[in-house]
Amino acid sequence: KFRGLNWLVQEPDEWYKVEKLYRLQCVHFDKEPWLKTRQLYNLPPRKCFRKVFLSRDAKRFGRGLANEEEVSRMLASYGFETVYAENLTMEEQTELFQTTKYLVALHGAGLVQELFMDHENAHIIEVMPQDYM
Repeated sequence: KFRGLNWLVQEPDEWYKVEKLYRLQCVHFDKEPWLKTRQLYNLPPRKCFRKVFLSRDAKRFGRGLANEEEVSRMLASYGFETVYAENLTMEEQTELFQTTKYLVALHGAGLVQELFMDHENAHIIEVMPQDYM
């Protein structure tokens, strides 16, 4: 449904006169809103089988795991592939998360894509900074 909408991107210092304005509100992280959001993308079902270590390109973003190579090697010994979502298109990210059964990822906004994972069979380990909480 998203692709069929007539998108208008507002530039800084640009003003628009509208007849009707909608205010978005957050929903709770319950199963029903999760499934309704997934339905907006109208994605075909896919089998989840991948084991993914979702890392972050520290050279690009200046933050990441200090021992990423070590973690990546250890996870690879258990069949995990290391992936940098920022190097993938939205379609590739969607497919990645739809087909991922086991996900190890750094804490951050990149985990929003877990929306596309199979909520009944997927498993996620989120790596948090030691002093985060």
